[in-house]
Amino acid sequence: MKVAFVTCSEFRDLTADDRLAIPPLRQRGIEVVPAVWDSRDVDWNQFAAVVLRSCWDYHQRAGQFLEWIGKLEGAQVRLCNGYKTVRWNLEKTYLTQLAARGARIPGTVWLDRGSDLSIERLFEENGWTEAVVKPTISMSAYQTWILTPDMIRSAASRIRELLKTSGVMIQKFIPEVRSQGEWSFVFFDRRLSHAVLKRPRPGDFRVQRSAGGYIDDEATVPRSLVRQAETVLELVDTPLLYARVDGIDVEGELLLMELELIDPALFLGQAPMASLRLGDSIVDMISSRLGTER
Repeated sequence: MKVAFVTCSEFRDLTADDRLAIPPLRQRGIEVVPAVWDSRDVDWNQFAAVVLRSCWDYHQRAGQFLEWIGKLEGAQVRLCNGYKTVRWNLEKTYLTQLAARGARIPGTVWLDRGSDLSIERLFEENGWTEAVVKPTISMSAYQTWILTPDMIRSAASRIRELLKTSGVMIQKFIPEVRSQGEWSFVFFDRRLSHAVLKRPRPGDFRVQRSAGGYIDDEATVPRSLVRQAETVLELVDTPLLYARVDGIDVEGELLLMELELIDPALFLGQAPMASLRLGDSIVDMISSRLGTER
């Protein structure tokens, strides 16, 4: 039986982390096949399931990615996470829906593509001293930067340029990310597998490895934060093979930054049993104990 781990051309042989899931699945009689999402040479119907893993260029070609998702759906390919989930999670405006259901997120101003805004007024009305600017379809800190009042004039043209092709979110900067980092809670079949604390390099705020961030191997997650991450996941009612809740500890409260449901890094190498747990969840999915929505 074959399962596709979907990736992009940069990681056509999968990331080192995702390759850790191959042996546990092989032991269960399942062959993992790396498959580049935009390749024309892949027969997607040959797989018992298609698992999105490292399609880490889709944010720059969202339209093409959605078209590909639509073709898979039309061919009734089993996709994990499912079609409804992927479409909902693609644009960060999903955070507004989670906030309406009770999740705590940073103060955010959402700008539609092509809109105009006085950045000076935004800072004045919200009382911000620092903000983060990013496209609403983004990953790995792509086109993400800090904005302060003294940068407004120079940043205005950059924001207008972004708005020509994308929605933009301007979010209150949370200083605890510099001092305490950002937690990632990894779930398989809605059960917590493990959590990691990502820290930025000195002088930066980005916790991604590509920006110099690193994992704090000595961190111990407070149980109260785990429960809050579980509560965030309860706000989503679609079946989930995997999920990653990213948040910042602000005086004991988990401030939600992202709910990653498309192809998050799962940090399998940070927890000895994580690859086994993922393998178990994939087997359960194929045997239909863990359902997938279409």
